[in-house]
Amino acid sequence: MPEYVERRTFTGDTPTARWIGWRNLEGFPKWIRKSDYPRCPARGHIPDMLLQFEVDKARLGMAIVSCFIADREPALMRAPPGRLGC
Repeated sequence: MPEYVERRTFTGDTPTARWIGWRNLEGFPKWIRKSDYPRCPARGHIPDMLLQFEVDKARLGMAIVSCFIADREPALMRAPPGRLGC
């Protein structure tokens, strides 16, 4: 994930970072609006947390994954500033 973070912008008018989506992607769902990165759009429709975890490991976007799972995976890191809910 460090490569994903280094090559993406998370703020500004047109951030290049993308959330891995849960459900309906019309507009910005409430969980995105309440995140540290409310302007980053979601892509995909992956309603399974473990599959999102695998997509996140593949560096295809960022996901909200339970800390007890994600913190043990060296390929992942918390998106800066690292305060996404744990």
